[in-house]
Amino acid sequence: MNRALLLLAVGLGVLAALVFYPREIAPSDAPLTPGPLDGAQDTLAFRFIGNAGIAISDGATTLLTDLPYEPGAHGYMVYEPEAVRPVGEAVAVITHRHTDHFSPALFQARDWFIVGPEEVTLALPSARVLPLLDTVEVGAFRVLPIRTPHSNTEHYSYLVAWRGVRLFFVGDTEDPSALLARADLDVVFITPWLSCIVEDQGATVKAERLVLYHQRPDGSDRMCSGAEVLAQGTGFRLAARD
Repeated sequence: MNRALLLLAVGLGVLAALVFYPREIAPSDAPLTPGPLDGAQDTLAFRFIGNAGIAISDGATTLLTDLPYEPGAHGYMVYEPEAVRPVGEAVAVITHRHTDHFSPALFQARDWFIVGPEEVTLALPSARVLPLLDTVEVGAFRVLPIRTPHSNTEHYSYLVAWRGVRLFFVGDTEDPSALLARADLDVVFITPWLSCIVEDQGATVKAERLVLYHQRPDGSDRMCSGAEVLAQGTGFRLAARD
């Protein structure tokens, strides 16, 4: 075989591999959180890492909800923990202690700070634990923990405010009352089961946008309330409103 034909064969082989054996979404393909956008921190960037893990950054500070978690725990999503590379000051915002939401070992290997239930933070270095106050201020973010029930855990949902933008992260709670009591929300991150509980109650979430998270990889979740589904590794941006 001459050189031209050999190169053609190799190229076709590579193309076939890409077509018939596509890679999973790889967080390492692109930074998970952006640096300052357009030279100013006027935009908030979101990236869905997996499970209830969302990276939220304005370029100076990155919040990481329910990260790092144990990849594949309880049959939920896998991801590459080493590929999560926050920009600026990084703060993990944890809802509860279950391993599909938090891994102490993975957290200890990072230099992030953390806010979360005492069940999660008690065994961690105190210098890295932010007090769980009524309002926790981190850069331009204001994080408000809201005690909500889930299983036998100390569990918190979170209202997060940033420059006129209001976000709500439900965590794993099965009780929608804290969420339904809020109005004027911009984005709510909601689980499949809570969205169905809301729908079954005939209630309405007062938010501009519902985004589904913590769905099962096999697609077996019941889908309700018209929540938007993000592919793992993708995201969106919001402009400041102040």
